[in-house]
Amino acid sequence: MELTQSLSVEGFNEFIRCLTNLKEVCNDADIRGGILRQRINNHTSVFEVDLRAIFDESNIALTNLKQKLELLKTFQGQEVQVTINEPEDGTPGFYNFQDTYSSIKFITPTMDFMDNKFMTEEELESIFPADEDHLILEKDLSQILTDRIRIICHQFSIETILAEFNGETASLSAATPSKDQSANFARDIMMNQEINESSTNVSNVAFSMDHETDIKYSMFKDPNQNVALNKFSTTIGDIDINVYSRSQIVTNDEG
Repeated sequence: MELTQSLSVEGFNEFIRCLTNLKEVCNDADIRGGILRQRINNHTSVFEVDLRAIFDESNIALTNLKQKLELLKTFQGQEVQVTINEPEDGTPGFYNFQDTYSSIKFITPTMDFMDNKFMTEEELESIFPADEDHLILEKDLSQILTDRIRIICHQFSIETILAEFNGETASLSAATPSKDQSANFARDIMMNQEINESSTNVSNVAFSMDHETDIKYSMFKDPNQNVALNKFSTTIGDIDINVYSRSQIVTNDEG
């Protein structure tokens, strides 16, 4: 089976921006049915990117993502024709990217050797049983704030930020391991359920991604464990992006 799709300049650029969000945390990109849903390298977060506005329900698997991303970037600014070849006899297929100047072909990788494999909706729901009845808080995070969180986490050499619960309100902050530098990102966030004198360390992966709209941060309580379920939702053009992570809730005397 062979499928060819034409991507506009804007559509291809949005695709590249989505892949760029993955390049530091994923070795591969595995798109099935137009959806990318996979764990990052250290398994702390799951990326879910709906690319159906660009690729309909196509399958594309890219290994060695950093290298292939640099190759694909050479096509930016052009309309790009993408051919996806998937033989039905089990032999390797290919992906071909072409504009008016040149083309580049990638042979379909062997899925067994991919580090970041596609995750089904059922798999995601089993590790992220979020329910509106268990919503802890919601907060819209602007580009200005996410840029600051990204830079501060990098300069502090940390991989998480701290969400602290004080009864009916919560706050988001960060500190260096030695506690000699600290930053406050948000205070007095109203909570949907009361949690006293507790906190959780939230992965900073979502704050590092490129996005156009505010990031909607929703935190849920796992109904079966003392665990926070963190969901970050945003968009790039017509592409919806969600990042999911789990984090243990501990009382302050435990921490």
